[in-house]
Amino acid sequence: LYNTLNTQSAPLQLNDEPEGEWKPNPLFLPDRDVGNWGRTHPIAQIQWTAAKNRGCNKHYINIVRALKWWRQTNLDNLPKYPKGYPLEHMIGFSLENGTPSVAAGIIQVFEKMAEQWAIAALYGPVPILSDHGVPEHDVLKRLSIEDFKAFHKATAGAA
Repeated sequence: LYNTLNTQSAPLQLNDEPEGEWKPNPLFLPDRDVGNWGRTHPIAQIQWTAAKNRGCNKHYINIVRALKWWRQTNLDNLPKYPKGYPLEHMIGFSLENGTPSVAAGIIQVFEKMAEQWAIAALYGPVPILSDHGVPEHDVLKRLSIEDFKAFHKATAGAA
């Protein structure tokens, strides 16, 4: 038997799409919940996050981490959702540019969430937050009104 693997050869090149031409466009990924393909644009989301971080004196990413940690340490008092990217998106929507510190940003996010979503938490519906990469997508589409109300109550209490 001969070893047919040549570890010295150049990396395999696939010419399905020329390098760089796919990056400015959304990708299609399977959405298991609806059994269909959906658009997503991770590059645009990353670019938005980087710009937001710069606009917040490089505190945005640490504010997101701190609030995800807050969520993790309060699991018994919080609904299962929102978490992950929807939570990050809610934080970015609530945080104004120019925050002077992580602590000030956390306070601002809790206070802004309590204020801006008070009516929705009382009467519904769940607010619509457009995806940064695919604006026709609502990031909170799968968040139930019950989970939204419970999350709002917790953030208002933290404010």
